[in-house]
Amino acid sequence: MLSPNSTSFYQEDILIEYIEFVDDSNASFPMTYTNLSYDIVDTLKGPSIVVVVLL
Repeated sequence: MLSPNSTSFYQEDILIEYIEFVDDSNASFPMTYTNLSYDIVDTLKGPSIVVVVLL
């Protein structure tokens, strides 16, 4: 549900703005991952999930 319970560190709802799965079917590792829309540049050393979360 992405809603926190009473003992959660975050007390507000979380919104997943963007999610992308990077694996062997669409990449070779290591790779430089770039997403200019969210100003993300990083080296992925293996299969990864890229998530932009709004709090």
